[in-house]
Amino acid sequence: MKILVAYRGVPQSPGWETGSYLVSAFRALGHDVCTYGWYYQTPRLLPDHYQGGALDLAVILEMNDGDPQYAELPSLPCPRVYWEFDTAMHEEATRALLSHLRPHHLFMANAKMAERYGARYLPYAVDSSHHRPHGQAKRGAAIVGSAFPARVAFASSVGIPVLANLFRSDYVCAIDRLSVHVHHFASGGDGLLVMRVWETLGIGTCLLTERTPQIPPDMPCLTFGSADECRAALGAMLADPDRAKSLGEEGRQWVLAKHTYEDRARTILEAVR
Repeated sequence: MKILVAYRGVPQSPGWETGSYLVSAFRALGHDVCTYGWYYQTPRLLPDHYQGGALDLAVILEMNDGDPQYAELPSLPCPRVYWEFDTAMHEEATRALLSHLRPHHLFMANAKMAERYGARYLPYAVDSSHHRPHGQAKRGAAIVGSAFPARVAFASSVGIPVLANLFRSDYVCAIDRLSVHVHHFASGGDGLLVMRVWETLGIGTCLLTERTPQIPPDMPCLTFGSADECRAALGAMLADPDRAKSLGEEGRQWVLAKHTYEDRARTILEAVR
């Protein structure tokens, strides 16, 4: 199939965007893929952009910045799939964009929003070439992510640091060095399992995350419902590094078995066939 993947690139992190992971996944499955969209906050097009010609499928990933280059996408004479992630943060923009794009198939990574919009639930996944172990010695625990006040306060209450301003391979290596990676606060809105959950599993580090209904019951991780619960679970894991290592390895095998971007690409293709 010839597939167009439209997404917003990030010039500081080329190849590390969700859209780029999906492009690689479709290509790994043997499809001819072209890309289309702007690099974020620049006038530069993605390097493999669409230049016309017959298409079998257009997959459009969340674009909530209103850039004018998306005006032509509804006129593409092929099935159109729209996959959105941060719906809870911009419902008004979502409604406007859906009215404009008129997708034939709608997927949402936020389980609650998917139910509200009658969309199919399709969560984030892991790109195994980017998020993988690097064989570093593991020790300690931390939250790797933006240091906003609520997160910093929570980290302080459980006695761990927030490691901020780490991106791409530095971000991966920071998580890989930890015995336990703590995930706190669903910054994309209630109902969304953010990328960090899947990435931690792919890297093979023990994940300790907030308890939500969206956590699959068979996901190999630890959960907490309060700072006290987090502190207790963290203490137990740090006192038993072999158990933490084993859980991290189990999590990696679990996520690679059925939650890669190749798996998400197959789900999209099954929906349109």
